[in-house]
Amino acid sequence: MASYIGSNPLSTFIEACLCFKNERDECRIQWQDEPGILQIDLFLQDMDLLRLDIYEKDEEKNCQEWHEVVPYTDFLDSVISEGFRVLKSFGIRGFRASWQDDEEFPLGALLEISRKADECYVDACCSDLSKEIGYITGYMKVLESDEEKQYSQCTVYCKSWQTPCCGEPFAIGDRVVWGCSVALDIKNAHGYIVDFEEEHHGLPTYTIFGAISRIIAERSEFPKGERVVSYHKACVIQSDITKADEYENDYKSDDSIDRTFWGYVVVLKDVVVKPLVMDNPKKTK
Repeated sequence: MASYIGSNPLSTFIEACLCFKNERDECRIQWQDEPGILQIDLFLQDMDLLRLDIYEKDEEKNCQEWHEVVPYTDFLDSVISEGFRVLKSFGIRGFRASWQDDEEFPLGALLEISRKADECYVDACCSDLSKEIGYITGYMKVLESDEEKQYSQCTVYCKSWQTPCCGEPFAIGDRVVWGCSVALDIKNAHGYIVDFEEEHHGLPTYTIFGAISRIIAERSEFPKGERVVSYHKACVIQSDITKADEYENDYKSDDSIDRTFWGYVVVLKDVVVKPLVMDNPKKTK
């Protein structure tokens, strides 16, 4: 049984898939998230099924557990797709800087678990660099295609200054139609990879249709008079909420604390992404 301890879920899942490719049938992943520990035991079963036993332990040794069985090919395809999406968003060196855990992007492992990349490997000790580069380039072109696409999930960032004047309140379960652009300023929202930014004031390049499954409000708190204005340098507090009213009165400053409300990380399910823009993005129930 292999064991990995790290703060980056994607890297550990890629390494787990590499274990299964090397004909191991068990793998353990542990993430130390102070003050608790999240542990996932993965078992590759007959008929290409993957069992996940998930345990979450807090500092008082209390434990919650979940058990899931999924098709391994679906799990593998999701890990590969997410790996290339992260690579496109951050780059090889940018991944290390963005995640701030001194961890290199596992490009070699990602290529190895990708079944279509098997042809890149000549023997056990060398590979064909030109084929590897060609494969990566081809995958990136697929990600950058301008055709309408469907995704099971994507993440949109709604900045606080964008929504109050032009946006509408939204809640979990709402189906939304938003004008968005590819995330440039906010790609790594303190641990969440952002695919798009909702856009009211600039020039949206995509229209996104989807159902809201999660809303994470982000704020920072500073001692009075010591406000830090940089989002990327601030200590950000993330809170799950069920409805966004675009003002978030609970996050306003008071006599002792200066609060900055940054915006929302919104997870959409059953997503359709279309190039070009609708005239008036709107919300539907």
